[in-house]
Amino acid sequence: MAAQGAPAELSYLSGDFNVSASGPGRAVLRGRRGGGNVRIIVDFPAGSTPPGEGETVRRDASRPFQITSVEETPEGQINVHVREVTRP
Repeated sequence: MAAQGAPAELSYLSGDFNVSASGPGRAVLRGRRGGGNVRIIVDFPAGSTPPGEGETVRRDASRPFQITSVEETPEGQINVHVREVTRP
């Protein structure tokens, strides 16, 4: 996916994540099971409060994140940009 950038069709991400950074409208997550070079950057809708640093976020198939793009940095870091799905 990283080589393609934006997915050609709607793609979703679910799992258990730790919040490594949080700010207005955005949070950075890491997988709880490893994947050290993968960073999930979540955009939240205006008016919502992102989870705080150190919190755990769980998403399953009933409420996944929608993947908007995936990119790999020259250093090998994979950035997965997602958004909070508020409506099906």
